[in-house]
Amino acid sequence: MTESARSWPRLLAALLAGRDLTVGDTRWAMRQVMDDAAAPAELAGFLTALRAKGESAPELTGLLDAPPRP
Repeated sequence: MTESARSWPRLLAALLAGRDLTVGDTRWAMRQVMDDAAAPAELAGFLTALRAKGESAPELTGLLDAPPRP
């Protein structure tokens, strides 16, 4: 998924369908959190759906590999 195509609804839909996210997807999500651009409900839904699906290694890599934007 390209940077411009990423959104909370798309990421949540993928997780709820049981699909793994890419490194880029979870990197985008973590950047949203670090930039304070994620609403509490978006973050809660993402974390709940990710945990319910089960985290994959690439998903965790993306979360860890998300430097803040300058």
